[in-house]
Amino acid sequence: MTDPKISALYVAVQEINSLIQNGTSCSRSLEEKIVEHLENSQLLGKLPKNNGDSHEEVYMEVTKHGLRISSRRTRLVKLRIPLIELILLTTYADGFGRTNIVFVEKSTTTRYQLHLLQATDDASSNILCNLVKNAFIEAEEASALIEVIEPPSPSIA
Repeated sequence: MTDPKISALYVAVQEINSLIQNGTSCSRSLEEKIVEHLENSQLLGKLPKNNGDSHEEVYMEVTKHGLRISSRRTRLVKLRIPLIELILLTTYADGFGRTNIVFVEKSTTTRYQLHLLQATDDASSNILCNLVKNAFIEAEEASALIEVIEPPSPSIA
C-alpha cells in the first residue's frame, strides 16, 4: 500500500479494562462511553496538558496488517496494532477545539488499551478512518477468497 502517513501528536495510553468489562449498559455505545471517559479525564487533569514538548509527534500508517505508529523525529516504530486487535477507532472534537483520534486495542484476553492522539486537522483524521475501513474491507475480501478456493484433490496412485 502506498497510503499517506498521517501526522499527529501521541497524547496518552490508558488501560480501560473496567470501562469495557463494566460497561454493559445497552443505552450507550462503547464509543460514547470512551469519549465521555476521555473528556472527564481531561477535565480532571488526568491527561497530559498540550504544552508542545509533552506530546511526541508521530506518523500513523495503515497497512494490510494493521496500524503502525512511528516517531516523527527518529522514524522508529513505536507501536503496531494488528487489525485483529483493533476494537475501536473513532475521532471527535474536544471542548478545546482539538481533533482527537482514539484507538482501542485488545492486546491480550483481558487487557484493553486506549491510545489517544491529536490530529493536525479534521481532514487527516477522516483520511485515517477511511484507510482503516478500507483495510478491514480488503481483509474481509481476502478471507472470503480463501474460503472459496477449494483445496486440490488428492492424486490417484
